[in-house]
Amino acid sequence: MKRLELGFPYPFGMVRDLSPEVARELKDLAGSFKVTCHAPMTNIASLNEIKRKENVTEMIASIEFSVEKGCNQFVLHLAASEELFSFIPWPKKSINHNLIQEAGEKSFNEITDYFKRDNLVYGLENLTGHEPGFQDPQDFAHLFKNNVGLVIDTVHAICWNLDPVRLISMYQKHLVEIHLTDGTGQGKIVKHYALGKGIVPLQRVLQKLREIEFSGPVIIEGDSKEDFEASLKWLADR
Repeated sequence: MKRLELGFPYPFGMVRDLSPEVARELKDLAGSFKVTCHAPMTNIASLNEIKRKENVTEMIASIEFSVEKGCNQFVLHLAASEELFSFIPWPKKSINHNLIQEAGEKSFNEITDYFKRDNLVYGLENLTGHEPGFQDPQDFAHLFKNNVGLVIDTVHAICWNLDPVRLISMYQKHLVEIHLTDGTGQGKIVKHYALGKGIVPLQRVLQKLREIEFSGPVIIEGDSKEDFEASLKWLADR
């Protein structure tokens, strides 16, 4: 294991809630591993302008915090379903995907304009079917440039009936990170299974990554320590 990915507890906590002890521990980890950062899954594509700005502010705070700990690569969700953490049903029929696309891109541009640093790398992740947009990379591929690329989450792709192997082939020049995940892509919240326990064609994914000689981060995501350990064993056996 050579890389770790730092995540944030939003919406259950914010960057300012992290204790000094946690900050010191993260800095120590950054000295031992190459650390990337998964920015908070806050909805920067909110159509409520006040909430959108608040969410952009939180994402900027998370990136600043991570840069101080030695991170220079960041994974961003350009949108997030506000239904996941709310008792209010998400009004799916009223969603205007064009407006959400515009809001997400506006927020992303505000974030990158704030830092104005070419040495920071941003990976835009393909999202799950329950989120209000940005599932298919072709919808945001126009944002890719020198320091902005694609993060492919394999189970997110399956959730949207996309072949992750085909996505890797199509966007290999823009690929900055892989989230090697398994699952079925079903349910309100897409559960990440231990590798080998779902329907993602993981062997084909790994073979394609070898074919294109991908050298970026390959991050394992799981919902428990046991799943993570089982995933490491699955990889070791191959």
